[in-house]
Amino acid sequence: MGTECLACLDTGPMTPLPPWREPSQERSRARVARMVETARGLIAEGGIESLNMEAVARGADVPIGSVYQFFPDRTALLARILNDLFEGAHAYLTECFAGVTSGEEFVAAGSDLIVTLYRLVADDPAMFEVWHAVGASPVLRQLDLDDTTRNADVVFQTARPLTPDVVTDERLFASAFLLCDLLGTVIRTAIARGPDGDRFVDEFVAMSSAHFGALFQTIDTRGDR
Repeated sequence: MGTECLACLDTGPMTPLPPWREPSQERSRARVARMVETARGLIAEGGIESLNMEAVARGADVPIGSVYQFFPDRTALLARILNDLFEGAHAYLTECFAGVTSGEEFVAAGSDLIVTLYRLVADDPAMFEVWHAVGASPVLRQLDLDDTTRNADVVFQTARPLTPDVVTDERLFASAFLLCDLLGTVIRTAIARGPDGDRFVDEFVAMSSAHFGALFQTIDTRGDR
């Protein structure tokens, strides 16, 4: 079905260009990498409020003009950090669902994905701070929406051959989208809960597994009406 499934749910416009500038030369790429790592360190130590362009320039040992050359504002820098998480998570999601041929394998892959991403974010204070800030920025929200949509597409493409035809594309894509979208909320909530966090993640695993398990076993009863 490819990109057709994206029309199953109106998720808004995709972001045309990232808010940061990607370097084209090796030397510039090394500079940008230092800027991003410095920004992550500042956030890990003092939260989002501690991030400012002057501190990034000092920590990365680059002129302040170089920072603004690639990141016009603080939001662009946060978006780049968030995008790094999204790229890694999308690659892992794609790997998890590659080769899945049964409902049981799908549920196992989804469960592994949820727990692994939770651990990834929980072990990275900077990433948690940035992800937690998504709701406060329209740019970050759109980046998050775009990422959720492409992840939902992978989930949908994997689940469609395993799901009876009575489950429409619209319903299946909505389920895939909600799985990916709610995962972020669950992770943020679980980390905020501290020691109780694992319980919330386990509950979400059980809920999502039960939902997709039920979809895979849906029986068409329309002929009985």
